[in-house]
Amino acid sequence: AGERDVVLWATPGTVRSGIYQAGLNQAFNSAVTEQQQPSVSALITSVKEGNIAAASASVCSLVAQLTQSPTSCEATPTVIVACTDINPALLAAGATKAGPCLLKLETVLLVDSAACLAAAVVSRVQM
Repeated sequence: AGERDVVLWATPGTVRSGIYQAGLNQAFNSAVTEQQQPSVSALITSVKEGNIAAASASVCSLVAQLTQSPTSCEATPTVIVACTDINPALLAAGATKAGPCLLKLETVLLVDSAACLAAAVVSRVQM
């Protein structure tokens, strides 16, 4: 595995499916942060209920957890955002575009898996 940690923010069903973990576990230190899953699930529920303010607060709390590393030399993990319901909360929390398929919030890089998939599909169709 590589040296970078990767965290997966997804629905419990997506996490259980293992669709992301196989590839991520081969390339990176980690693919799922189990202690964050209840907060990620609550965040998704808040968005579905239209409570973007609560969802945004959840994002800020999750990001704070990721940026508080035990040693100062540890890099902040990259987050794979594997649920489109999370995106409105990211934007409400102040995430900014950092490149194709990428957002950044504080020091955390967030990979928008839906945007990456759409770009890959369009690229494939254009071949």
